[in-house]
This record gives sequence, C-alpha cells and structure tokens, in this order.
Amino acid sequence: MSVHPIATQQPIYKTPASWVERAPRIVVVGAGGNGSEVVDALASFHHALRSLGHPEGLDVTVIDDAVVREPNLVRQRFWPCDLGQFRVMPR
Repeated sequence: MSVHPIATQQPIYKTPASWVERAPRIVVVGAGGNGSEVVDALASFHHALRSLGHPEGLDVTVIDDAVVREPNLVRQRFWPCDLGQFRVMPR
C-alpha cells in the first residue's frame, strides 16, 4: 500500500504579520458562565505568548454590566466578598 505524498507533509501555518507585530485585539461580550471561561483561556494564552517572547501578548476587552450574584460563586472565579461588585472592572 502506498501513501500519498501530501498525507506525509507537515501542515503549513501562516500567521498574519499584524499578529506578530502587535497585540491582537479581542472583545468578549459577557463575562457570565461561558464568557468567564473564555476570559480565563485568553489570560492563559496571553501569558504563554509573553513567555514565548511576543512583545505584547493579547489586547483583551471584556464587556459586561452585570454584578456578581450568589449563583455566580459556584460557576465562576468569584468569592463571597465579590458579591454586589461588577463582574468587570473599568480601566
């Protein structure tokens, strides 16, 4: 059985130059159950990029006007002392 030559080649990944030269801008709308998981993953990715030498990492903006409620404590990274505070702090 022969293997097609394309099947043995490594994939080629191309990154836009703007991603390497400056921080990609990402906007997350909503910091609830799903949004907070996305923000956690983006924070990890940002720190990985910085540790690998990317000059800026990621530029992330999170938009959410809700406050922390008791049900949020079991699903998100909040503590009882956060109750009543906004989920997102302004810059």
